[in-house]
Amino acid sequence: MPAPGTPPPAPAANHPSTFPEHFRTTRQEIIEKVTEIFNRPTIALSPRSAGAILETHAGTEVEHRVNETVARGLVATLIKRETEWKAFEADLRQDHRTVEMRLERYEKPGAIPVGFERNHRDHPSLLIPYAEGLLRPAYWIKQLDNGKVAMLDKDGDHSHPYITDIYAAAKYDTNHPFVPMPLWFRHLLTGPAPLFDQLRDSAADLDDWGVLADVLRFREYDDDVARTQARIEQYQAEYDGLKLSRSLVQSQLEAAQAHTQMGHLEALHSGHPRARPHGAWRKRATPDTNFERGLST
Repeated sequence: MPAPGTPPPAPAANHPSTFPEHFRTTRQEIIEKVTEIFNRPTIALSPRSAGAILETHAGTEVEHRVNETVARGLVATLIKRETEWKAFEADLRQDHRTVEMRLERYEKPGAIPVGFERNHRDHPSLLIPYAEGLLRPAYWIKQLDNGKVAMLDKDGDHSHPYITDIYAAAKYDTNHPFVPMPLWFRHLLTGPAPLFDQLRDSAADLDDWGVLADVLRFREYDDDVARTQARIEQYQAEYDGLKLSRSLVQSQLEAAQAHTQMGHLEALHSGHPRARPHGAWRKRATPDTNFERGLST
């Protein structure tokens, strides 16, 4: 406690009481404004607006909360721009296909290759090479039974189609996140033939060649796994049988005490690979040791 008559200590330089009135008012307004922004739902912010907010509140006591609010706003902006771009890209593909269909009406129709159809599918696997390192959508396509697709260009030799595998195209939807394959679907893929046939027919009804090809491909690989597992089990059974036969013969040799009749061969045991020490320290070869071993130096 200070002595009587001693003036009270001066407040620190950064103490609110040392600020002028308008500084305190401005500081309180900033805190209230940022608190209001922080508590409201996340809104999208443009990079320019985010930069202006950060420059305005840099070095203040609420900088951390401002940074967090700006980060949330930028994330919301990225999600919004991504959604808008996907929708715009889909519209562009649709417009491009509409223009192609209009042009086809004015073109002279050519002979359709046997079994092929016009490629009206927007699938990333249906591409055909036409130049060095360049690809373009195939003009004619034909679905094969083994999960592959035969493709032809509009012009050129149609006697040698380009055959490739087709796979299910990934679908990205922010409203439906990626989930693992459910157990019931896997049971249909690996189950008896009648169940798999129904699954295959349903996949064919989707008119998605990639999904149908992957269903058939999964079944083929699953059959290969089952056959390989059967061979492994067969080899394991043969291996166990051979070990048992060897054990029986060993028992017979032990019962006959054969080793006691050939004890003079025990010294040969040191030459067996399993009797040799592994990882032991070995003396480094020197001219003297080489001379002792009869080696040239």
